[in-house]
Amino acid sequence: MGSGKEFFNSGGHLTEESIAMWVDAIRDNAISGLPEPVSSHGEVCLSCKEKVLEIVQVTESASENMQPGSAFIRSRKHLFPVTPVYKIAAVATILIIMGVMLFYLLTRQKKDPAQIFASHFEPYADLISTKNGNKDTVTYRQLLLGALSLYNDTKFDSSRLIFAYIDKVYPGNDTVAFYLANSILASKENPADAIAILDALLARNQSFINPSKWYLALALLKNGETGKAKKILTEIGLRKDFYQVKAMSLLHELK
Repeated sequence: MGSGKEFFNSGGHLTEESIAMWVDAIRDNAISGLPEPVSSHGEVCLSCKEKVLEIVQVTESASENMQPGSAFIRSRKHLFPVTPVYKIAAVATILIIMGVMLFYLLTRQKKDPAQIFASHFEPYADLISTKNGNKDTVTYRQLLLGALSLYNDTKFDSSRLIFAYIDKVYPGNDTVAFYLANSILASKENPADAIAILDALLARNQSFINPSKWYLALALLKNGETGKAKKILTEIGLRKDFYQVKAMSLLHELK
């Protein structure tokens, strides 16, 4: 029999697989069947319990429309593809940018890419929750609005799970994939998953092409791939749009 360590992450909390066990157990009225370490921790840890209840609440309202046997995240390990694959409200004036650049020239010191990422990353704003979903199913709209509600409350670990589930059940939706990538970047998950999603979005030449390039550059920076990030930032800097000044500023910081 195992030690039970496999049920917990490095922070001492339940892994996503263990969270999924709790969600399925609640839905199936089978809590007594949970492994003892999972059951005990879930009862006393408010953080893990809150995450479980959030996911149950979002999925419960849509459960009647789900196909039989589609209990939430039974195969968590398949939510993300294995294959290689917000908004800053005001744009600074040229004078301010020149001042900032001068400041960096005088005071610049080498920073860790992860620190630079954290100072520039801001999750993309929710622009769609007041609009109709592009699927004609109640389940899809309920899940999407639930995921966006968690996203707007900055509960990115939970929103990521819901967006990933929607992407699995209703694949090929650019909006879901884009917000999934943002949820990954805003959480402590591996940025490689976000890189794969954003690469796929750009390959499809979808409507999120400009913000996707910006967040791809940030994802590469977070992943330590500074050279690739600089290349994309240079491409963004050649276009006159919302992200041009941001890209030029970040490029200067990376010199």
